[in-house]
Amino acid sequence: MSSKEPVVSAASYKALQAALAVLKDTKSAGTQQRETVALKTCRQGICQQVNERLTDLSKVSAELAKDGVPQCVVILNFLQFCVDHCPLIYANVRYPHPHHQSPPGNGEGLPGLSQPAEPRPVDSQDAEYHVCKGYITWLLSRLLRILADQGCVEIHEQTRKLMVSLLQAAKFKFMQLFHELISEVC
Repeated sequence: MSSKEPVVSAASYKALQAALAVLKDTKSAGTQQRETVALKTCRQGICQQVNERLTDLSKVSAELAKDGVPQCVVILNFLQFCVDHCPLIYANVRYPHPHHQSPPGNGEGLPGLSQPAEPRPVDSQDAEYHVCKGYITWLLSRLLRILADQGCVEIHEQTRKLMVSLLQAAKFKFMQLFHELISEVC
C-alpha cells in the first residue's frame, strides 16, 4: 500500500459524506427509508474500511513503523468522528420494544451490570436493535484484536478511547444494548 493511496475512494467518500449529512440532520432527514439507506451506506463504508485497513495486523504494525500519518490512524480518527457526531450509525435504537427495559440498578453506580441480561423473544420490531448490537460487537472485536497485538501498541490508547466511546454511545441510547455488549465482549 503506497502512502499516496487514498483511504477511501472518491465514490465511496461521496456516498459516505451524503449519508453522514442525512444522519447528522435527523430533524429533516425525511423518511425513515432515507435514514435507513443512509445508515446502511455508512455501516457498509465503515465495514469496508475496517476490513481493508485494520484487520491485517501485520500490515497495520508495518504502517505504524513508517514515517507519516498511518492510514490506520486516519480510519480510527474517522470512526471516532462518527461516534462523536453521528452515533446513530452505531446505536439507532430510538423506540425500544416494551421488553427492552433497562435492568434495575444494583446500587453500585453502574445500573444493572451485575445482573444477567434477560433473554428476549425476537420479532420484526427488534431488527434494528439486533443490527446495532451485531455491528458494534463486530467492530469491538476488531478493535480488541488491535489491543492484543504488541506491534500496534502505538495506537492502543486511541483504540481504547474509541471502544469506550462506542460503548458510551450504546449506553446513552439504550442501557439494555450497553449491558448486552458488556456481557458479550468482556
